[in-house]
Amino acid sequence: MDDVRIDESAVLWSAGPQQRAGRPLLVILHGYGSNEADLFSLSPYLPLSPVIASLRAPFTAPWPVDGYSWFRLRQRADVSIPGLPADDAVDPAVHADSVAADHAAALDTDGVAPRVPVVAADATPEASIDAVVAWLDALETPPAQIGLLGFSQGGVMAIELMRRQPERFSFVVNLSGFVYEGEHEGDVALAESLPPVFWGRGTLDEVITEAAIVRTTDWLPAHSTLSGRIYEGLGHAVSPQELTDVAGFVERGFAA
Repeated sequence: MDDVRIDESAVLWSAGPQQRAGRPLLVILHGYGSNEADLFSLSPYLPLSPVIASLRAPFTAPWPVDGYSWFRLRQRADVSIPGLPADDAVDPAVHADSVAADHAAALDTDGVAPRVPVVAADATPEASIDAVVAWLDALETPPAQIGLLGFSQGGVMAIELMRRQPERFSFVVNLSGFVYEGEHEGDVALAESLPPVFWGRGTLDEVITEAAIVRTTDWLPAHSTLSGRIYEGLGHAVSPQELTDVAGFVERGFAA
């Protein structure tokens, strides 16, 4: 889909154009049914060295869910469920809770522009990956390094971007997300380079199914230098302790 692109006017930056040259870039990818403002509110708690850019997903979430999505929803038993277009990725029984949880990291949605409906069947992971890559290619000031941070569906996107272009990204932070099923051409390169990946999830996260967790648990150690964290009592959300751990990981990732 050539017309799928990142809305440059919606990107939230932590620094102006004149302050970006020569600095690393941390790209933030929100979860399903959310928007660019959610995770951007975490910026004050992250290291100051990188420039932060929070992107808005190119597709609208279907009514009655507000916000945006990176790829289409799986339909099962007349229930739309967020996450991967695969049968075992997300539990439909907790659909409503998952939408609310994807807003948990931040909650300032004021000023969000009116949404343009997009046909769900056209909203594929590949289309969104192409859009993010094209946005990076078009940056006027090339960053010194690029790291990726995503929550839930955004975490899936972060891993998929790394699989698409293994040599481009310094590290990935995957919060309450998982790994897309299947094999990719970039997996061989990742198995050799083992880039740093932070994977954090809560013991009370009922959104991501056990099958998806098992798949991710098997895949990540073979394709990354994994920093895995499990947080007691945490649901499908980000905790203060996890945020502290992420800040340290990001700082080390850009220092490498």
